[in-house]
Amino acid sequence: MSFFISTHNLPTVRNYDTAVEVATDEDRRDFGHGWRGLNGRRDSSKLVQLRTDDSVAFKYHHTELVVWHPDRVVVTLYESVSSGMFINCFIPRGTWLYRKDTYSYIHDRTGGYHGLDGTVTLRRNNYDEWVVDTSNVSRFEAKVLDRKAANRIRKICQPFRDWEESVRRVGGSSVLHKHKHEQYHILSNVKDMLQAGRIPEEAYPMLTQYNPSDVTMYILGGAVKTVELPLGAARKPTKYDNSPAWNYV
Repeated sequence: MSFFISTHNLPTVRNYDTAVEVATDEDRRDFGHGWRGLNGRRDSSKLVQLRTDDSVAFKYHHTELVVWHPDRVVVTLYESVSSGMFINCFIPRGTWLYRKDTYSYIHDRTGGYHGLDGTVTLRRNNYDEWVVDTSNVSRFEAKVLDRKAANRIRKICQPFRDWEESVRRVGGSSVLHKHKHEQYHILSNVKDMLQAGRIPEEAYPMLTQYNPSDVTMYILGGAVKTVELPLGAARKPTKYDNSPAWNYV
């Protein structure tokens, strides 16, 4: 379940000086240990603190999500919608948090980044822009289909697919399922068949018992490759990710 928070009462912080002003505003309630409220006098879930090292921490519930230093900003990526809304109030102009497929990314003009240790650091570049320090960010991988290899797999599988369809047309369901109780996992041999370039006819009924999809055949046949995405590119879930066929590769 996703939870949203109201941010219209929260201050907007885009630079270090403003962060200090917010943290030292005596009109904000002191909740103890130097933590001051960000959203009225009753809300203790959104707090700010000026520390002895001159950093300013913005905390949501029990997690310090944004910490401003004079020369950098450290953002902790907590995977929730409300945390993302909170973070976006307190990071520099030209950067923002974006969520996709349960992952959170800090974006600058070059792309979206997810920290290796769950944090992302922002620094000013030579053009006085705030950008992500890429020395400690994840570089994602994606599974992609090799079209040439996939075409080869389809040609190998075509005789089996034709046989399967012909049996169905004549109502041969008993043939297709007669091996359903046998303790034999056809996938353990399909990889070898595909590498050999031929699926023997005697394997057709047992193979149909498993009813392998094209995705399964592509994986077992080596047509699905894992590639590293460019730095700053977001993770891309694919239909190949969670196939049980990977257990036999």
